Amino acid sequence: MTATKLSCYNRGCGQEYVEAENSDVACQYHEGVPEFHDALKGWTCCKKRVTDFTDFLAIKGCCVGKHSNVKPVIPEKTPEQIEDEKRRSVPNRAPIDEKLAAPRPKATPPVRVALDCHDKLRQTAAAAKAKWVAEKEAAMRPPEVKEGDLCKNNACGKEYKGVASNSETCMFHDGQPVFHEGFKFWSCCEKKTHDFDVFLAQAGCTAGKHVWYKPPEELNPTVDLRQDFFQTGDKVTVTIFSKAIDPELVAIDVGNLQLRAHLVTCQGQTYELDVELFAEIDVASASARLLSTKLEISFKKKEIDTWTSLDLKS
Repeated sequence: MTATKLSCYNRGCGQEYVEAENSDVACQYHEGVPEFHDALKGWTCCKKRVTDFTDFLAIKGCCVGKHSNVKPVIPEKTPEQIEDEKRRSVPNRAPIDEKLAAPRPKATPPVRVALDCHDKLRQTAAAAKAKWVAEKEAAMRPPEVKEGDLCKNNACGKEYKGVASNSETCMFHDGQPVFHEGFKFWSCCEKKTHDFDVFLAQAGCTAGKHVWYKPPEELNPTVDLRQDFFQTGDKVTVTIFSKAIDPELVAIDVGNLQLRAHLVTCQGQTYELDVELFAEIDVASASARLLSTKLEISFKKKEIDTWTSLDLKS
């Protein structure tokens, strides 16, 4: 008589087992819970973090023990946690600035501001950009597929066992994982469940070929650089901090009521600044200077006054 196979509900395992063959080292699992924060995915019980959901599913368990077909209990939220979530969901409304109600002069079209940059800094930036391009091209070359490598398609989980694996049919999800209001499902088939282990065990809804290699994710095309400003009685200086700005791809445009900056780093990421200025400025006085760690944009105020912010709407 064939022994009954049971499903293991230990997090991160998902295998079937026979109770008679169960032992203290049969299961490799996670004792923590899934954690998704700032595009990083991992388990609370171990330190490894990845950005791709398939890579998250492939993270091997950090604990060893017996298989269990008892579903883990999901702890209920405490009253304090519920109140904290409610408090975080209340939007903060910015106070209305008195400047918004004051009459504003007519805006003039922005003009391009020449960039002051030392030749040595231009050479350093060009070398950094060339290095990044070479590293990117090297990273995009696919490595040799080895036995035991997992298919990168969502929810497949099959291992490469030789060239025969290339002719197998791969069942996978071509959508994205969705976690909404306690439900967990794939956007391509929307089989909703509250149980994370049931979600992980959902068979793929799309047939195709195995994918043994995915090129590394491109850097976010935009980057959020730190920006600040300081002022004297009649002058304002805006500073954008970065050690990797490409001087050949900097565009600064200034109008009497507007500042625009378009920057590209030596790693191909862009930064955009578009500000409706707190008060009118003298466009002819505007200047821009690129240093090794920052970009400075300076201009004079039309009237000597204290600006409470750079942006009128802040």
